Amino acid sequence: MKRIKYEVEITYDEKTDMGYIYLVPIQKVKVSDTKGKYPILYDVNENNQILGIEVFHATLLFPDKIKELLDKN
Repeated sequence: MKRIKYEVEITYDEKTDMGYIYLVPIQKVKVSDTKGKYPILYDVNENNQILGIEVFHATLLFPDKIKELLDKN
C-alpha cells in the first residue's frame, strides 16, 4: 500500500450545516454530475473523476479535529 499526504480545502456553511471537501483547487472545479447517497455526495467531472465531497450534517459527521479547525477560523 502506498500513502501520500495531500492538501485539501474544506468549507463549512453554518446555516445549512454542510461541509465541502475540495480534492482539486476551487478554481478548477467544473462539475458534470453529482453521485453518492445522502448524507454524503460527491461531484465528478466529465471523466468521472472525483472533484469534491459534499457532507450534509457536517457537525455530526466531520471528525472532531476538523470541527476544531473550523471553529478556530
